[in-house]
Amino acid sequence: MSRQKERFEAMRAEATERILISAAKLFANKTFAKTTMQDIADDAGLSKGLAYRYFATKEEIMSNLIEISIPGIERITALFKQEGNEKEVVMKVTTFLLDNLKVDPSSTDGLFLFSQIDSFSEKELSSELKNAVRTSMKKLIDNISDVILAGQKQGYFKSGDPRRYAMFYYSIFQGVAFTSRSFHEEYVYPTAEMFLDFLIKQT
Repeated sequence: MSRQKERFEAMRAEATERILISAAKLFANKTFAKTTMQDIADDAGLSKGLAYRYFATKEEIMSNLIEISIPGIERITALFKQEGNEKEVVMKVTTFLLDNLKVDPSSTDGLFLFSQIDSFSEKELSSELKNAVRTSMKKLIDNISDVILAGQKQGYFKSGDPRRYAMFYYSIFQGVAFTSRSFHEEYVYPTAEMFLDFLIKQT
């Protein structure tokens, strides 16, 4: 590859990344429907014409964002399979997720996008991508349920439907993620112990 072509590819990759980062932020904060290509271009520091050179529509941008966000959910899912007793694993994962929110609030952009998928028509977001999101979310809930069930058998967690607990766990995390975005620097994050009070037996 020539040096000129390398520079072109690097510029293209940088512009594409800026567009995706800006779009994720705007889709999360303004919603997909209220965000325009001009908004995305302005936030990315590009001309609207240049943004259109890389993505024909904002629907195409959304599809790209969904595709690259799914592996992030899969990585979180894998965390619940790590070595250690169930109480330690859940505490470690929860601490990691909360710390990650503090350091990088944009890490919740994928959650915001996923929460909007049912509002998209087939033209805006393919059924294949919607199903891929639902599949990844189901695997996440399944893994959390499995850990909770195993922990209940060991006496670490309170009795009850493990899947209901798993859904509640995700709901709390999503609530923290969304609320922290609203309050910005004023938000006071819960500790992992506070977060897991609904689940862990007190000794």
